[in-house]
Amino acid sequence: MPGFRGGSVGVDVFFVISGYMMALLISGEIADGGFSLLRFYERRIRRIFPALRPCSVVHRGVAPSHAG
Repeated sequence: MPGFRGGSVGVDVFFVISGYMMALLISGEIADGGFSLLRFYERRIRRIFPALRPCSVVHRGVAPSHAG
């Protein structure tokens, strides 16, 4: 799209920062002896699912209009 070149740079920066933050969280919990992989994924699900619901509803409403 014209005027939107290099848009993936923001996505790259987001993934670098979020990866860094998760690594800090995990390493801190490992150092304290309280890391649990199950608890880690539970927190990710609790954080992602509230945003997933409205995105899914919007996607279902918009996607049929873009189908060929």
